[in-house]
Parts: sequence; structure tokens; C-alpha cells
Amino acid sequence: MAIAEMTKLRLIGLGSERSAILDALAATGLAEIKDCKVSADLSCPSAAEEKAEIQAKADRVEECIALITKEAEARIREDKHIDGSFLKDGFDVDYTSFMQAPFKEKALLSLCAEVESAAARIADANSEITRLNVRKRALLPFLAVQAPLDSFKDTRHAVIALGTLPADRAEAFAALSQDAAAECRVYPSEGDRVAALVAAHAEIAEEILSSAAALGFQRCPFYENKTAEELTADVDGEIAEAEKKIAELKNAVYAASGKLKDLKILGDYLAFELEKLGCKEKFPHTAAAFVMEAYVPKEGQNAVLCAIKGVSENIYTEFVPVDKDDDPPTLMKNNRVVKNYEFITNMYTPPSYGEFDPNAIMSVFFSIFLGFIMADIGYGILMMLIGVIFALRTKRDTGMKRLMKVIGYSGIFTVIFGALFGSFFGFSATANDINGFAVSFLPKAILPDAKDSAWKLAGITIPSVLLIALGMGVVQLMAGNLCKAYAEFRQGRVADGIFFGVIWAIFLGGMLVLAVGLIEDFGMGYLVLPGGITAGASLLVGAATAGIREKGFGKVKKSFGAVYGIINYMSDILSYARLYGLMLSGAIIAQIASGQGLLLVVGGNPVLAVLGVVVMIIGHAFNLAMGLLGAYIHDSRLQYIEFFGRFYTGEGELFAPLGGKRKYVYITPQKAQGKVR
Repeated sequence: MAIAEMTKLRLIGLGSERSAILDALAATGLAEIKDCKVSADLSCPSAAEEKAEIQAKADRVEECIALITKEAEARIREDKHIDGSFLKDGFDVDYTSFMQAPFKEKALLSLCAEVESAAARIADANSEITRLNVRKRALLPFLAVQAPLDSFKDTRHAVIALGTLPADRAEAFAALSQDAAAECRVYPSEGDRVAALVAAHAEIAEEILSSAAALGFQRCPFYENKTAEELTADVDGEIAEAEKKIAELKNAVYAASGKLKDLKILGDYLAFELEKLGCKEKFPHTAAAFVMEAYVPKEGQNAVLCAIKGVSENIYTEFVPVDKDDDPPTLMKNNRVVKNYEFITNMYTPPSYGEFDPNAIMSVFFSIFLGFIMADIGYGILMMLIGVIFALRTKRDTGMKRLMKVIGYSGIFTVIFGALFGSFFGFSATANDINGFAVSFLPKAILPDAKDSAWKLAGITIPSVLLIALGMGVVQLMAGNLCKAYAEFRQGRVADGIFFGVIWAIFLGGMLVLAVGLIEDFGMGYLVLPGGITAGASLLVGAATAGIREKGFGKVKKSFGAVYGIINYMSDILSYARLYGLMLSGAIIAQIASGQGLLLVVGGNPVLAVLGVVVMIIGHAFNLAMGLLGAYIHDSRLQYIEFFGRFYTGEGELFAPLGGKRKYVYITPQKAQGKVR
């Protein structure tokens, strides 16, 4: 369980073989291209034009995928019988098939053009429908007019105008016809506006129309030789035709979903091509040759060489150790269990290259703390089931799968602590009888009751489980100091490891022994003296050696700071009280859910019995979900601050091999076989 040792691949190859070499390196999944600097002044042709061309293709494919996906999702919402599995990403593609994507590029880009054209025509048809609906709404007030709309024309001596006005102005408009030489008629209809007719002698028409305009009168914009009803029927026909056209175009887009996987493969391939062009910018090159450097795990050298030699023999390669000026990426090598805990550390910061990987130790504490917080046999069984189900159902090694596995592993410790506390879904697993039901299946609870039990520490009454939680914290802080010592030893600083790590771990151990001796309920007062002597002596040594790297007054200052730092230790230890708080709150909620539900179940009423079962299911589901959320957050906080704060550097960059990122497909890296001769 360590961080993989990296070597540096130096390669000189022909420009004509550059793409094939990068393809071969990507197939291994073992090479991360690095910025390469050489002293020679090489002319580096720009790849901007080639990059722009590929980016345009990639954008076109992405847009086509989005259009097809949108239409397919709409169909699935309308018809629940459609199997939508074809929309899922992360499907398997072997490396050979992936690299054959360019052979389908022309046909798929042609399909993209057809889909884009269909989408554009759909947009135009929707715009046309919008325009037609506006026209239809404008015709609505004139449906009460039975005559063709172009029949309302001026004569030699009269002005005739058909239009609309607000419905609430109808009476005021009709009043304008009091003059014998004018008539103002309103055609009743539904809506905010109604059709209105003005017929007036030419001499007073301007005055009448001005008054009508003041009331909101607007002339009819339609001049066809048809009634409004006939025009509306025409509009409905045009809308129906546009909708039919849209349906046909959408069917064409949906039919393209049969090529969705091919499009996604091409999209990822084009992204890979862009990644290779990005790599091209990292190393010097001419039109004829290029110089490249890459980080390769030491154990992967042979596979990388086999892949390269499979492309051409006209390549110069060498592997050299990384030097102090390099900043190699971090590749962690952990077993199948510990590997799942890496994402917890990575959320904080990945380990830097050269420091030891803390995940193996952290995983033990993380699982123990999570199990202590949940501390229920029933919850532990559910947590293990969650881990098993996700492990079986999820083929990809995703962050969510790793999290669920961590919950599953922590479920083992949850069952253990549940047995020690004697808790099963909030019930006492050691009780002889609860409301007439025999539920005992454990002989005796080993650990004290979280709510009621208390111990006396130096005469002060403190909850027993709180003291246990603080003791667990002391143990982890001791481990953190020992990790500090180990980190110093690895760097050859033996004295620093002893004085800055081991001594303070011994101090904490002495304090723990002293505290155990001071707990009156244990009757182990004989531990007070050896614990006190160990703590005091280690404190003196730690204070005296705190300034071994300093000079003059700096030694005194460091020694004083070391003694004062005991306050920080006390603060860190108290942080572990959160384990007790979370455990206690979860236990109480579990007891309430089970107790109240059981009262309803045994009440004799069948309806209440069913309700009691529902109460227990909902109560425990809520408690499990919220408990896991709180436990994960606070458990992580203890690892990041209290534990990692003792020794961990972090700030590393995770190993990112060429071709390792895929948006849609999952490719198993192709391993080179055989040996390089």
C-alpha cells in the first residue's frame, strides 16, 4: 500500500508516426504526457487550424447527440413502455472498435447534418405555428361578423371601417352614433376585444374615427374576400399541416437514435484527437520529428515499450528517474478494500508524490468511527446490503460505487458496535421482554448504555460513552504522531521522527493510561503513577527537543510553544466528542421509531398495526439516511483536521494517463503483451 514509483519516458519519433505513437500510449493507460523542455531551438508548426477543424466536428456531434437525446427523452416520457437504456452512458466499447470510429465519421457527420436540418425546420415550423396562432387570436373578435371582411369599403359619400376595440368601451363607442349621419355598431363576442363597425358621412367621418380611436378602436388588418370564420378554418388547416410536418421531422430525429451509440463513440474519439493535439503543444516538434516526455509507473515500463515498438522501430526511447525539479503525478497502489477509501482522501487533497499513502490507516479509523456512530445491528446489516447491492449492480468504478462500498465495510463495524451496545433497530437486543415479545438474542451488552451510564473521572461524573469516544480520539492522535515519525524516517530524518512524532505519541499514551487510572469505576488506580510518569517524562523530552533545529532564543521559544501546544491537544481530543453526540442522537431516534411503532402494532387494532409498521419503516429510513450523512461529514472532518493535520502534506496531482477521460464510453485499457527485445 504505497504510491507508485514514477519514471520519465523520453522519446524521439517521426512526425508522421506521432498520432500512432500517442494512440499506442493511450491504449496502455500508463503514460501521462508532460511538458517537455529542450535546449534546442525547434520550429514548432501551429496546430491551431487542425484543432479548429476537429473542434468543429466535435461540436457538431455533441449538438446532434443533444438533439437526439432530447427527442428520445420526450418519447420516453410520453410512452413508458419504451426502453430508455440506449440513452445511458458508460457503455462498453473495446479499444479496437473505438479506434475504428474515423471509418464511420463521414456517414455520421452526414447524419448530423440531417438531424441539424430537421431541427432547424422544426424550429421554423414552430415559429410559423406561433405566427398562425397570433393571426387566429386576431381573427377571434371578427367571428361574429358574417360578411366577408373585404366587403367593408368606403363609398363616395361615406366612410365604412371595421375594427376592434376593448370590450369595456362598447357602450361609449355605441354612443358615438347619436349623430344621424353616423352609425357605430358593436358585434358581441367573447374576449377582451370585440368587433366594431363605424359607418359615417364623409364630412364627419374624421371626427367620429378620432373619437373611436380615443376609445381604442383599431382597424381590421384582414382584407381577404372571406369571413373571419373561413379565415380561421384556413389558419387551423395551416397549423395542422405544420404540426404534421413537425411530427414527421421529429420521427426522423428519433429514428437517428439507433445511431446514438456510434455518435457517442465518435464524440469521445474526437475529444481524444483534441487531447492528442493538446499533447502536441506540450512537446517540441517540427514537421519531420518530435520530442516527448511522459510519466510512466515503473512497473508499466515494459508494457509501454511493447506498445511503442509495435508502432515503429524508428523511435528512440529511454526511461530515466524523476529528478527534484519534476513534479510527478500520484498513482496510489492499494488493495481492493482500501482503494475505495481513496476518494475520501482525494476530496481533501491527494497525497503528493514521495509521501506515504495514508489511506490504509485512515480507512480503519474511518470505518470504526462510522460504525461507532451508527452502532446498531439492524442498521449495520442494511449498510452491508447497500454495499453489496451497489457492488453487484454497478460495473463502473465510480465515486458513488466507492462510497457505497465504504458504507458497506463500515456496516461490519456497525454490527460489531451494535452487538457491543446491544442495539437492534433501537430495541435492546439483551432485553428479556418488550411489550410481551421476547426479543433477546444477545446474552449481555458489553459497552455501557449511551444515555444513562456514567463514570467518575477524578471525582467528576461524565457519560461513559463520551469517555470512550474521547479515548478513541486519543488513539487516533497517537497514530497520527506515529505517522509523522514514519514520514520523517522515510526522509532520513530519524531524530525529527523520534522527537516530533514518537515522543508525542508516547505522551498521549501516558495521558490515556493516566485517565484510565483516574476512572474510579474501573478500580485501576495503580495505573495513575506509571501513566503520569510516562506523560510527564515524554512531555519534558518533547519540550526540551522541540527546538533542536533552532538557534539561540529560538530553542527556548520552541520549547515553550511545545508545552503550550498541549492546549491544542486537549482541543483536538474534545473534537471527538462529536462521535458520542451523533451516536446518542441516532440511538434515541431509533428507540423512538421502534417504541412508538411497536405500541401501535401491539394495540390490537389492525389499521393501527399497519400504521405502526409504516412508522417504524419511515422512522428508521430517515434515521439511517440522516445518520449516515452526519456520520460521513463529521467522520471525514476528524480525518482531515485531527488526523491528517499531524503529518499529511497532500497537494498532489492524481495520475491522469493519456486517453483516460471519456464522456460517453468505457474502454478497458489495452495491455501490451510480451517482452521488448
